[in-house]
Amino acid sequence: MLKRILLLTLITVVIQGCGSFSTLGRDQYAVRADLNRHKTKCTSIPQIYSGVVYDACRANNNKNNPGSDLYGGAEFSFFSFDLVPSFIIDTFALPYTSYQQYKLGSISIEKE
Repeated sequence: MLKRILLLTLITVVIQGCGSFSTLGRDQYAVRADLNRHKTKCTSIPQIYSGVVYDACRANNNKNNPGSDLYGGAEFSFFSFDLVPSFIIDTFALPYTSYQQYKLGSISIEKE
């Protein structure tokens, strides 16, 4: 029983950090605010494969701390680990995200 609870807790925590769930499960304003808070270098994210692009943007940010560099930092390691699951989820969501791209366009990250 304890193993199931720990497994469900781990899955819940991992899903919360998944780039696909971060972009598909929230509106554009929340995604924009999150990426601006993390000072990413990205200016927009396409709706198609948004989870993969979100992970790349989070890993490639302007912070000057040891955990956010592109060469072995903890933050980059997590987002590089999340690229494969995000790619798979984004592939399944492709019909929906294609329509969203057509209807809404890319998610702008530019600060207002």
